[in-house]
Amino acid sequence: MGSGGLTTFGRGCLQFVRDTPPPVWACLAFVLLASLWTQSLPAESHLARHLASQEGFFEQASAAFLIAAALLALVSWIVSGSCLWLATGVVTLYAGMRELHFHTQFTYRSVLSIGYYFRDRAPLGERISVALLIFPCLLAIAYLLRQAWIHRDCWLTTSWPYDQRLGPLRAWGLWILILFGCSQIVDQYPGWFVFLPGRIDTFEAVVETGLWLAVLLLVVELKPRFLRR
Repeated sequence: MGSGGLTTFGRGCLQFVRDTPPPVWACLAFVLLASLWTQSLPAESHLARHLASQEGFFEQASAAFLIAAALLALVSWIVSGSCLWLATGVVTLYAGMRELHFHTQFTYRSVLSIGYYFRDRAPLGERISVALLIFPCLLAIAYLLRQAWIHRDCWLTTSWPYDQRLGPLRAWGLWILILFGCSQIVDQYPGWFVFLPGRIDTFEAVVETGLWLAVLLLVVELKPRFLRR
């Protein structure tokens, strides 16, 4: 990359920082401060064990943020009739149910695992019923991806750093992707975080809480019509 490319990249990064809305900075500050606080707690303390558990504050807050976002989106769909709001509500509702561990409560393993559907351990009727229950979420995801592809020019245009209307929305979406990526890396590759011995679960929970809070605030920021009445 030449000096011109580095300059353009630097300007793009600076504009990205400028476009980041205050609610996103608040979410990032929450992740940072909560991570520092939880990692400073004695590992064997009751509070540390509680915060790392599935019944702890961060896990419960994550589910609450997702359910709230889903309800806001679904009410917005009822008022506006927009399929985008319906699809958003369905996806966030399923995500909230996953945070509440519904995907493992009634079956021998996670219904989000491909292996569940191709092994005979679960009855065929059960697997079919589960597939039918998950199908609306898959349909909603496909619809959202199709809409994103149709409107890809709004997100991928080279002039986006100078678009004052869409810049903050792009920055918000990118931060959500970054937080999601961090949560997946912590979950799949905990060995990379050797500097957090025995505290990986708490760190992952903090990152996910910040992620779903950002999603909830984004739904509110998009200003459904019923919120303006």
